[in-house]
Amino acid sequence: MTNRRDNTRKNEAKRLEQIKFIMEHWDELPERIQGRFEGTILTASDFINQKTG
Repeated sequence: MTNRRDNTRKNEAKRLEQIKFIMEHWDELPERIQGRFEGTILTASDFINQKTG
């Protein structure tokens, strides 16, 4: 039986693979999607920086 920690690691690995794929195909994405993705990343980064700063 897997525990929460194993599930978290699997989810993190999956997200990293997805982000890697997006980075490799960035120029193929429509500008609208690029903008939305950048906005999401900036929002997440700001949130994390508030918690740690």
